[in-house]
Amino acid sequence: MLLKLKRKYRKDRIIQAFDCYLIMREVLMELDTVEKNKEHVWVMGLSSNNMVKYIDLVSIGSLNATIAEPREVFTHAIRFGGIARIILIHNHPSGNLNPSNADKAYTKQMIEAGKILRIEVIDHLIIGVKSYYSFLGISHAERG
Repeated sequence: MLLKLKRKYRKDRIIQAFDCYLIMREVLMELDTVEKNKEHVWVMGLSSNNMVKYIDLVSIGSLNATIAEPREVFTHAIRFGGIARIILIHNHPSGNLNPSNADKAYTKQMIEAGKILRIEVIDHLIIGVKSYYSFLGISHAERG
């Protein structure tokens, strides 16, 4: 489900993981209490100059798990056209932002799927209300 981009995000350029986190923390904070206690997977689609083009809520799971297949993750990147890269984002309702082995394997799988589609996965963030974990921790300024 595509989220309506707030006007202020339509001009945002993602330079580093923190930029993505600030936007996604606001999305997370807008969830009601019941929804905050479920894992969500979002995809942020970026143009070639790292402008935010869309945010897609791909999956809602349970307290400690959710599933998002490559076909769901990349659907809007393919449909929109002009999407050069994506960022994966999911929350950990427990507040523990350390990635599980499943999170690590999932990230590798999505990076490989992106290579096949020529849509780069530039990061995967695990977010909480107060902080985040970046799998790649890359400053994306050099890419834009």
